[in-house]
Amino acid sequence: MSAVLADCAVYQTAGAAIRGARLTGYAKIDAAATAETARAVLAALASPTFG
Repeated sequence: MSAVLADCAVYQTAGAAIRGARLTGYAKIDAAATAETARAVLAALASPTFG
């Protein structure tokens, strides 16, 4: 029984690590998309055709 519990703990730890890595990846993607959007907005505002 203790081997089964140990396996469960390993799976839970691995699952938490995978979720953490996914969240970190998503945060990096979000940050890159936000920076890209900001660049696009600033370029549009600086364009002579704006306004």
